[in-house]
Amino acid sequence: MTIQQITPIRQSINVQDLDVFRYKNFELTPFDARVIEFSNRLSKRILSDADYGRIPAMTALAFWLRKTNIKRIVLENQYLTHMPHVRLSPIGVVFHICPSNVDTMFVYSLVISLLMGNKNILRISNRLDHDYINFLFDVLNSELATEHSALMAQYINIVTFNHDKDISTFFSQKANARLIWGGDNTAKTFKEIPANPRTRDIVFADRISLSIFKTQVFLLQDDTQQKEIVRKFYNDAYTFDQKGCSSPQSLFLLGSESDNQAFENTFYTILEKISATQYGGDNASLASLKYNQLINDVIDDKVSHFRNDNTTLYLVETSIQELLHSCGGGYFYTQSIVQLKDILPSIHNKVQTISYFGLDDADLDYLAHQTAGIGVDRIVPIGKALAFDYIWDGFNLCEELSSKKMVVKG
Repeated sequence: MTIQQITPIRQSINVQDLDVFRYKNFELTPFDARVIEFSNRLSKRILSDADYGRIPAMTALAFWLRKTNIKRIVLENQYLTHMPHVRLSPIGVVFHICPSNVDTMFVYSLVISLLMGNKNILRISNRLDHDYINFLFDVLNSELATEHSALMAQYINIVTFNHDKDISTFFSQKANARLIWGGDNTAKTFKEIPANPRTRDIVFADRISLSIFKTQVFLLQDDTQQKEIVRKFYNDAYTFDQKGCSSPQSLFLLGSESDNQAFENTFYTILEKISATQYGGDNASLASLKYNQLINDVIDDKVSHFRNDNTTLYLVETSIQELLHSCGGGYFYTQSIVQLKDILPSIHNKVQTISYFGLDDADLDYLAHQTAGIGVDRIVPIGKALAFDYIWDGFNLCEELSSKKMVVKG
C-alpha cells in the first residue's frame, strides 16, 4: 500500500517503510529536553518569516511552541513523574487523524505526543491546501533535515491518503493510541475500523461554543479598549471561518435591556469595520451561505431580529434556548439575558468553550459549579477561545499519551 508522505520528506512510500516503523527504539523519554528545544526551533522559524509568521493562526502556534510555554506544560505535569512505584514512559506509536477545519491543529497534536516520547503518524486531509500550511510543512522538513533534529525525523511521519479502509486499518493495528479529531462522523468512521484491542482511542466529538459579554462592563470601557476587546473576539471567531470547535457561534448579552441594546450597536459597528477590512475568507461563497442560513432561520421561526449591513457579519437575535449551529464565516446568534443563570438551559454536553468578557471571579465560580455534570470544558477570556492546551475536551493529553509502568522494588 503506497501513500503520499509529506514529512520528513515529500515522496511516495509504502506504509511499511515509514520511519516510525523502521526505527524500533524509543530513545526519547517523556518531557525530553530535546523535544522542548525542537519545538522552540520551530517557533523561531515560523516567527522569522515576514509574511506567514504574521498570520494570526501562525503567530498563535509559534507562541505556543516557545520553550517557555512547553516548559510550563512540563512543570504542570511533573506529578506524573513523581508517583511512587510508577515509571512514566511513551505509550508507543500514535496515529493522529487530523481535522481539516482547524488546519494548524496537527502541529499541536504532534508536539504534545512527541513531548511524551511517542512516534507519530499524522493523516492530513488533502483539503489542507492553504499556502501557510505548505509553509508549515516546509518548516518542519527543513528543521528535520538539520543535525540538531535528525532524531525527530524517526518520530514524525505526516502522510495524506484518500479514505482507504485498508490503510487506516493497517495504521490502527500498529498504533498504541489514536487521536481522532474531526467530530462525530470521523469518530464513527474510525470506531468501525478495527484497531488493536489495547489501542487507546482519544476521540474529539462535535462541539459548540459561545461567548458571554457583561454589557455594562463593556460600555464602561473607553473607545480604544472597546476596539481591542472586539478585535480579540474577531480573532476567536473569524480564524478558521468560525468552524473551530472553540469558535463562538452564539453571543449571550448579560445586562439590562438598554445596556444590551447599546452594546449591540457599538459591538456591531466595531466588528463590521474589522471584518470588512481584515477577513480573508471566501467572501462570495460565505455571503451566499449566510444569506441562505438566514432565510432558513426565518422560515423556521428562529429569528426575532437581525442585522447585516455587510456580508461579513450577521447578528441574528433568537429566543430559542437550544444553541443553534452557525454556518460560520461571521454568522452569530445573539440572546439577551438578565441573570447569569438564564444561560444554563442552553448548556449541554456538546458545549466546549465559554469565552467571556466582564465576568468576575464569583461569576466564573458560579458557571463552573452550575455546569458540573452538564457540559462545558473550558471557560476562558475573550481572545483565548482558540488557545490550545494540553488539557482539551476534558482530556489531559500528557496522561492519555503516556504509559504508567508499575515498578516495585523488593
